[in-house]
Amino acid sequence: MTISKSVCFYAPLIILGLFSCSTKKADIASEAPSIQQKEIHNNNVQGCPVLKSGKWHAWIKDSTNQSKGYQLNVKGEVTLPNPGFDIVWSAGPTDRMNPPGLRLNLQPKPTSMMTIQVLTNVSVSHRLDTPLKGYRSVSIYCAGEILGSIKNVGKSG
Repeated sequence: MTISKSVCFYAPLIILGLFSCSTKKADIASEAPSIQQKEIHNNNVQGCPVLKSGKWHAWIKDSTNQSKGYQLNVKGEVTLPNPGFDIVWSAGPTDRMNPPGLRLNLQPKPTSMMTIQVLTNVSVSHRLDTPLKGYRSVSIYCAGEILGSIKNVGKSG
């Protein structure tokens, strides 16, 4: 008779314990898809995805296209959150100083392909035909944030 009393006492506890374990597994399983959805939605990068930048330098040389006169060359390195970005450059406005300062916009665009999430150092460069043989400064921007500025850019050798 004592066996049936202990079975009656422990059976509900065992069932309750098993039930609580299965409920936790269901909660974890139901959370997993929402985590994946957040990761997928993070491909729509807002703002500038560049985490770090440096090693910026610029120089001017004679252009291979004779009608323009000179060619501005800019090189640097940026760290991106993954290798799934295409780099697009655009020239912004120059100021009214003599020689002028130039603003370049670096725009990393996320690709639609799947990539591993690993910090990636990327060498970036841009060439721009220009009639000027010097700039007071060349500033590189990404989504309104300044990444670097190079002073006194002139013709090399």
